[in-house]
Amino acid sequence: MRNVWRVLLFFAVSGLVPAFAADNHIAVDFWGLSYHGNRDRNYNEQNWGLGLRAYHGKWFVAADRMKNSSRGQTTAFGVGYEYPFANVRGYVFSVAAEVARVNYEFPGRGTAHGTLIIPFLSVRKDALGGNVALIPPNGRRKAILLFSATYHFKAF
Repeated sequence: MRNVWRVLLFFAVSGLVPAFAADNHIAVDFWGLSYHGNRDRNYNEQNWGLGLRAYHGKWFVAADRMKNSSRGQTTAFGVGYEYPFANVRGYVFSVAAEVARVNYEFPGRGTAHGTLIIPFLSVRKDALGGNVALIPPNGRRKAILLFSATYHFKAF
């Protein structure tokens, strides 16, 4: 219950989504799979979870919680910008980036905290979209791809 209040407070304080603006909407993220460049490790690549995005034009705030690849939980709170660059037969292709505060749990070893810039690509047809996010490589691991689906709906 404490996390629910944190999420609600996060959206209320963000100030990026004024109530009743014409170009606002809400989206629900359905997290699912990941692909790790380090194929020699025993990662859990079924990363099920849910998230919520509140849009004001092309800007959004996001809160997500999912099962991570180390079999713990990950929570992320962020702000981002999504830019549509092509419309092909009703499919809208976008590039986006989110700056997110991430808490990544390692069961039995604690939780790592950090801030990431997460670029992603999305394709959307009407209210349903698919996304591929990139967690850039660092000195300890190769790149990771995260796959999710998003349902957009008018909130106001």
